[in-house]
Amino acid sequence: MDIEAKARAVRRTLRELILRGHPLVFAYSSGKDSSTVLSLGLEELRALRGQRPDIAFPPTLVLMADTTVENPEIAQYARAEIGRIQQFAAAHHIDVRVGVSVPNLNDTWAVRTISGRSLPRFPGQSHDCTEDWKVKPMGRLRKRMLAEIVGDWAEPVTLTGTRYDESRARGKKMTARGERATEVWRNKEGEAMLSPIAEWSDDDVWEYLGQMRATPGRSYSDFTDTFAIYASAAGASCAVVADMMLGSKPKNACGARFGCAVCTLSREDKSLVNMIESDGKYGYLRELNRLQRFLLATQYDMSRRSWLGRTLTNQHMAVGPDRYSPAMLDELLCYALSIDRAEAEASRLLGIDARFQLIGLEQLVLIDALWSRDGIHRPFHALKRYREVYLEGAHYAVPVLPKAPDIAIPPRRWLYVGDNWDEGQRFFDSGLSNPLLEAFAGDGCCRKHVSGKDGTAYLDIEVADTITVDPEGASLVLELELEGLIAAYHDNPSVSRTAGYRYYLDLGVLALKKGAHAEVDAILRRTAFFERNGYLDLANWQDILPRTIGNPWPDRAGQQELLL
Repeated sequence: MDIEAKARAVRRTLRELILRGHPLVFAYSSGKDSSTVLSLGLEELRALRGQRPDIAFPPTLVLMADTTVENPEIAQYARAEIGRIQQFAAAHHIDVRVGVSVPNLNDTWAVRTISGRSLPRFPGQSHDCTEDWKVKPMGRLRKRMLAEIVGDWAEPVTLTGTRYDESRARGKKMTARGERATEVWRNKEGEAMLSPIAEWSDDDVWEYLGQMRATPGRSYSDFTDTFAIYASAAGASCAVVADMMLGSKPKNACGARFGCAVCTLSREDKSLVNMIESDGKYGYLRELNRLQRFLLATQYDMSRRSWLGRTLTNQHMAVGPDRYSPAMLDELLCYALSIDRAEAEASRLLGIDARFQLIGLEQLVLIDALWSRDGIHRPFHALKRYREVYLEGAHYAVPVLPKAPDIAIPPRRWLYVGDNWDEGQRFFDSGLSNPLLEAFAGDGCCRKHVSGKDGTAYLDIEVADTITVDPEGASLVLELELEGLIAAYHDNPSVSRTAGYRYYLDLGVLALKKGAHAEVDAILRRTAFFERNGYLDLANWQDILPRTIGNPWPDRAGQQELLL
């Protein structure tokens, strides 16, 4: 069967779904396969609209996930293609609704890694970043956009570009899921799915896209950029040859052809490296690649880890390499801010918008707040680094380091600290409460208290469905309060480390996730306890290892982990 016949067969299947009233939901990534499926769908929608101009067809959704740390070239290309999709739909009077998902602020790479929340995912580890950056955001977007569809339409059907020919591993997974090209199948959530080009080969896909390139106007795009991107990613002059070259090598750990610019699940981002080496215009990507390689090189450098655990169990504190150390987190922030500022300046000279940004304003403020909450740095330390880089011109270059040798991660040990940290004594600044306000403030007080489920009083602060930062408030803090905050809080040793976090809460710049009062209260009290006892400033954790034990509970059944 030639490609025209295969394309007609796919379009017939899609036509039947449309005429039966099923809204089509295209899972779009801007790669060649999802682009082919979308092009076939829009071709058929245009034909139906031309043949039946007076009939209402179900709306069509095009959904794409933006991790916010994609390879900038891929991100720019995808945005351009999205614009072409919208123009095509408008020109042909097709009801196409485009949605782009982004991770929650607290889940973004910058906050997740540089706040000290967790380490990057390294080779062989879990792919929870894929869940947080793609799967969950796409699920939320899909649910919201489907809820906005008005009318008595049939069940939505999600279309994917998966193909059995992609790889043996992909084929096995597709078989296990029961994916079919002409009949609707169900995913594990029970949603209706269809894989229209499941039986197509790589050559089929490229031949179809080549036909679209040869007949401008037939599809939403001529796919010239698609061919160019694939060629550059393999350092080749031909996209088809390049795809064969890329296809002979393992994909990125999450299965994507083009990985995130700072992805550490793969040992090397071949597509990004090939771009940099193939054409000088991609030189601006070099520092991003250096940052990714720096993270991989230091994976087993335990001197860059914090040995102060976040678990208090049976009157013992965990001791062992955990998240990045305060010094390493500070280093990463300086590198990221410097990379961003250099890109902003380079783009300004070119007369274009910045092609990427690792740390936006909201991320910077949340990192600053979380550093304060956890006692990682002095209040407003992240803002001080921002001032150094953006206002004072400091630049921190990412070093090229040899890879630290692989080692077995030392097991956690335990240091006896007693239980006075949580014996019920409420220090003025030890938790998410203010005893003075609670005792003496009346109804007219600017800040009231609310009671938790256990009766504990917490400050009545802003809450939202997830942790959020008010961009307008954050901007005003930088514009009007920066110097004063650094002088009054950061440079004043008498001020508690958690004062910065409280400031953001009091100002309403930071909103907690609903129901998180008790968790945050416990974290703040833990940080206050560590600060009072000098644990936040220990220079060498190796010195206290002789005082630790391997098991803080004689009976594991009696273990109670108070904080994770």
